[in-house]
Amino acid sequence: MNVIKYILLFLIICLSSNDVFASAEDKAINQATPAIGREIGNYTLTDQNGAKFSIREFKGKPYVLSLIYTTCGHECPTIIMHLQQAFKKAGSDFGTTFNALTIGFNPEKDTPEQLRKYGEGFTNDFRKWRFAAADKKTIDGLARDLGFYYNKVDEGYDHINMVTIVDKEGKIYKQVYGLDFKPEEILEPITQSVNMIRPPASKALSIIERIKLICYKYDESTGKYRLDYGLLVTISIGAILQTATIIWFISLLLGKKRPKEV
Repeated sequence: MNVIKYILLFLIICLSSNDVFASAEDKAINQATPAIGREIGNYTLTDQNGAKFSIREFKGKPYVLSLIYTTCGHECPTIIMHLQQAFKKAGSDFGTTFNALTIGFNPEKDTPEQLRKYGEGFTNDFRKWRFAAADKKTIDGLARDLGFYYNKVDEGYDHINMVTIVDKEGKIYKQVYGLDFKPEEILEPITQSVNMIRPPASKALSIIERIKLICYKYDESTGKYRLDYGLLVTISIGAILQTATIIWFISLLLGKKRPKEV
């Protein structure tokens, strides 16, 4: 009977620590992963030239969809730079087999003119890679469809570091997480979607990948992003508590089984 009590106590402590130390990246992943297979709604956007278009015009080919804001100092440029490298490696397939769409999610500052200037730093052909603006209602709806987490903080945003692969039917095929993904992580899912291969199951992220996912915070004093040490400490404390609980539980059971000295 005592053993059952110890087991129940162990489970309560573990569940409590998970609730207390649940962090932003957990919420972000839980929001993004269920979006796979979801069809993106019919949203009207304005491209870098000021022309309005429907996002469903991209149907017929897979496309790489990314959400950024143009005043982001670190994360967004890094993501777009890695996309640029992937598209360069794709060669002639980029623009024929698949396209790309990058949308600014800060409607106050991400105007078509601003997105054109931003996009010119990464592409010289907007027919293959369009940059687009939208109003807040549209951005909120699109973010819900994509499972894209973002939150306004001071003059910047906390947001998930994620790129979405959309198949030719306009459905979310795969989410690519992190900042420093390799070209293959973008190009392979595109090829798989073209060949009608079922999307691979999402694998659990490593601790390092989870830290990269959303462990940067906007620093208003410098106007730049820095590692969120508070979040890292929270994750560390949670891990230490759970490890200590497991060790305590094992030692308790071993102590119960130890024969009494005569």
